[in-house]
Amino acid sequence: MAASLAVLLAALVQSPASAPGRGPLYQIVATLDETAGSISAQGSFIIHNSTATPLRTVAFLVPPAVHIEALRLQGTALSPVISGDTLRVSLAPPTAPGDSVIVELQWSARPMQRQGREFTFAAWQPRVTPFADVRLLLNAPTDQVISASGTALCGDPGWSSDRRLTDRMTWRGAGRPSANPVTRPPCKPGASAGRKVVGWQAENVAEIGLALSPDFRYEEGDVLGLPMRAFYPARDAQTWGSGVAASHLETAFAWLNEIFGEYPWPEATIVRTPAASDTVMAMQIWSDQPDQLQLLRALGRMYTRGLLALPNPADAWLGEGLAGFQTTAYLEAEGIRRATDQLERDVLTWDLDGVSQPIAQPRAAFHDSATGNAMIARRGELFLHALRAIVGAETLKKALRAFFDQHRFSAVDEATFRAAVERESRSDLRGTFDQWLRGTNLIDYGIRDARRHRTATGWRTDVRVGAHGPARFPITIWVLTDGDTGTARIPGRDAQEQVSIETRGHPWRVLLDPEGTSHDWNALNNQHTFGLRFGRDRPTKRYLDTYFRRLSERNRVTLGIAPIAWRTDRDGWTIGLRRRDDYLDRFELNEMVFAATTGWDVPPARIIPQLSIELRNPVNLRATGWSQRIAGFLLDGRAGAAIGVERSRRRSVATLPHRAVGLELSWLTVRTPAAVDSAVYDDAGTVELTATARTGYASRPGNARLSIVLTGGYQHANAGAAAGVRDGAYSRVTATATARSDSAAVFRLGLRVYAGRTFSRTPLMRQRLIYLAGADPYERMVSPFLRSPGALLARSDVRYHAPGGAGMRGLDPRVATDEAYGVSLETDVALWRRGGSGARLARRASLALFADGALAHRGAGPRVLQSVAEAGFGIRLDHRLGSTGFQTRWDFPIWISRPELAQDRPPVLEKVGWRWVFSFSPAF
Repeated sequence: MAASLAVLLAALVQSPASAPGRGPLYQIVATLDETAGSISAQGSFIIHNSTATPLRTVAFLVPPAVHIEALRLQGTALSPVISGDTLRVSLAPPTAPGDSVIVELQWSARPMQRQGREFTFAAWQPRVTPFADVRLLLNAPTDQVISASGTALCGDPGWSSDRRLTDRMTWRGAGRPSANPVTRPPCKPGASAGRKVVGWQAENVAEIGLALSPDFRYEEGDVLGLPMRAFYPARDAQTWGSGVAASHLETAFAWLNEIFGEYPWPEATIVRTPAASDTVMAMQIWSDQPDQLQLLRALGRMYTRGLLALPNPADAWLGEGLAGFQTTAYLEAEGIRRATDQLERDVLTWDLDGVSQPIAQPRAAFHDSATGNAMIARRGELFLHALRAIVGAETLKKALRAFFDQHRFSAVDEATFRAAVERESRSDLRGTFDQWLRGTNLIDYGIRDARRHRTATGWRTDVRVGAHGPARFPITIWVLTDGDTGTARIPGRDAQEQVSIETRGHPWRVLLDPEGTSHDWNALNNQHTFGLRFGRDRPTKRYLDTYFRRLSERNRVTLGIAPIAWRTDRDGWTIGLRRRDDYLDRFELNEMVFAATTGWDVPPARIIPQLSIELRNPVNLRATGWSQRIAGFLLDGRAGAAIGVERSRRRSVATLPHRAVGLELSWLTVRTPAAVDSAVYDDAGTVELTATARTGYASRPGNARLSIVLTGGYQHANAGAAAGVRDGAYSRVTATATARSDSAAVFRLGLRVYAGRTFSRTPLMRQRLIYLAGADPYERMVSPFLRSPGALLARSDVRYHAPGGAGMRGLDPRVATDEAYGVSLETDVALWRRGGSGARLARRASLALFADGALAHRGAGPRVLQSVAEAGFGIRLDHRLGSTGFQTRWDFPIWISRPELAQDRPPVLEKVGWRWVFSFSPAF
């Protein structure tokens, strides 16, 4: 080992190894063994003691892929002892300040990725600090094309002209040893037949990353005299070649150079490595595609991880946040704000759901890895956008350049970054940093009052702004007039602040934070309109509702209007309008229907008003995890009202709310018996108090759901009710559990289990029984196409299955009882699938097999449960229109154990027969 290192020291280009203040020097000789699929290496690690105290221990970080085989200290062999990922070498005697010590290691390393003869090696060598000078002699097969961090000193890395697919490649920056591959000297010592030795050097790096493949082709561009290289297999020439990858790297490099300052290394390289995508190290980006934004993010991580060291785990947001911030800033510079707006919307969703956590903490302190990644990367990025809004874009750019210039190749933390921004902005930002990095309070400013006064030169508008909650942010205010716009800015320090704005024109509206830079969650109180107005004064967008998409926006309420029509046997066609409101896809979810029957095709004509109003989640009642609902209706011969609340819990950014409990008080009664189906409705009404609880689990393999509903009610007979309907109390208990495999898989499996029971001293009205073949009458009330006889999907000649109840899809939908238990098993296999944005109406077609079974009490005599079962096949078509996904389902229950209960018209008493139903909803 000592002799080999002596040869290495003589062969490599020498440079000062222990100059004061410099990091260590690693001198390594390595051999690629393709048969074993590994690298064997030996190295001399020269560590300089630049401190004022004796150096007693050297600690090497040993990556998981590395196996240490031998250790020598100043020529003396030692036994390597590794604890966790650290090899500690005790120095005896200690190395004095200003002196150096040489540690020699021998090791082997596995590749990060291997595909045939293609190898990538990252984290393949021990290291002492994040920044060192590395010299490498690599022995590899002659036909291997090598991409590595740094500059080629000697030997042939395989970049001969016959591997170049275009004439784009240039060689610039004369004076570097690698400038001309033809005149580059051979390395010594030489290699055996069929192999070559290539020498590399890299300064201020943790290691030299290696990517090798005999199939690599390359191209090279140029920015500021520095080569921008692209390596890719010949099979990817169409997407990577002809300058695509190299030019995208050039663009990313030029942008980062402008934002963060001068690039410190002699080159930058992107390598096509599909199995190790988005791996970043000094001068090397390994990616699965040459996408411009992906390259921007990767090069940003190269700056933040390669130029800076972040020893405190709580400062990880600084690296990830800066990498993301410069990417969205690039898009903004190109006139594209979509990514920034989506970032703000995502973070706001997490804040409102209560899953956001303080950013400045180690990853292990977050609830889970998904939440940690989202807070560090996404919320950290949004903080930088907020910081830009506070100090100004040019000020932040100057601060970033100064920060990277002053601290490159050194350890940094939150304090050094804040100091750089404070120095450029000349302001104290401690409170801003604490609010964003160590808190998750929502920002909400509103206009408390606005008054306008005529002056000698025009108008003065006095605006009083109030902050709801402890969070603060500087806020911009606009006063709109017919001829000009007055602007002002409050510092955002106090709970209430007032400002006066002068304008020439007559003011008609005041806007708070009109550009949406403050992360103010509630934009509905950011507007004040002078003069007479109708309705609430809040920013609103009106649109024509297309039924399949409920429009939602960040800074205003959306109000969608759509015509609506339905038909019943009694009243003929009903026509009207439906209005749907939305804010942030969670607040002001109001829906109103105003309609009237026409009797056009059912003489004599009757004009009967139809009305439905539902108000959900008003902004003023916002509380984390809570939702509210109040509703009332007068529809198709029925009247009802409801008021309820629900509390849900979301544990992670990676999951939707998975636990919820709710309580609702409701009333529903039959007003016109002729308008309802007497087979499922009695002429009666109910008052119910319903408690619901649901929980769920979702992961990549599939999901599971459990829902329990407990209802206590009182039924009251109407004046004309039949003799058998009596007043009395009752209760209902239902439980539904479902489990499904991955919905995106080719083969899917689903299971549903149901239980329902009613309790009543008097005969229970039909509409509150347990239904075996689908949804009960109250569940059908939400759809005008299901709730009444003669409706589009409730006709006697239409076999529509509304999922629910015990889940039997082939039975008569009017079959009901006071106790039932059901189980359904379904599997389907995809016949074809279409994904991506191009898949609109039809996304998947599949063939299904199903089996359903139920136990039910007949409702008279001793409580004996009787069974019924069915089996068949089906066809599924999955669709998406706008934001609405749905499924067209045809089921063919060709075998039913009790054919007298089947939905056949006319009745068929054979167990096997041709039966079918269809639906626009999955069976469960």
